[in-house]
Amino acid sequence: MQVAVVGSGRMGMAMGLALSRIGDDVRFTSRDPARVAAALRARGADLPAGPQRDACDAELIVLATGWAETRAALEAASPRDGTIVLTCVNPEPEDLPLAGARVTSAAEEIARWAPRTRVVEAFNMVYAEAVDLAPHGAPAQTVLYCGDDADARAAVADRIRRLGFDALDAGPLTNARELEATSRLLVYLVRVAGYGPLGIHPRWIRLSSPHD
Repeated sequence: MQVAVVGSGRMGMAMGLALSRIGDDVRFTSRDPARVAAALRARGADLPAGPQRDACDAELIVLATGWAETRAALEAASPRDGTIVLTCVNPEPEDLPLAGARVTSAAEEIARWAPRTRVVEAFNMVYAEAVDLAPHGAPAQTVLYCGDDADARAAVADRIRRLGFDALDAGPLTNARELEATSRLLVYLVRVAGYGPLGIHPRWIRLSSPHD
């Protein structure tokens, strides 16, 4: 699958490199492609880096931007109709107050800004350090994902599993409100409680099959 990463921070870099390791055709996009190209070379990765508009014809866009830059980056990427947008964007409560009130979520706002795309939220409770270990050293971590398009959810779930994680379908995109709220608890445990990015992760144990 042709994948474009929009967002060149720690998570975007980790996701793009991991997806390239499982065979996706990955390109990185950024407002500063030269900086990203240098970072890729430093990691020994021979992958293209270009401006955000280079994401326009990707089949799947990994959106890993800071919240303040998300809308502009998405508009610059200009995804075509039907593109899968995998968002792992986590706004701080002060950035999107209605998310804290469970009235909306970053994922729902992204879907509103790009209504002809198929938005799936995933990896927002996974640290880049864990993604860096994928596919062979990834922890036995559950990755919850949600979205309104079944085919898009299936495509994301396939990548979650191929990266070595445990994929759990969390239903429609409105449930991103719960995923994003839970991610804030994880941030507390990692940063404040002191577990560190590889010291704690969610693992959901299923004792029955869905709808049993």
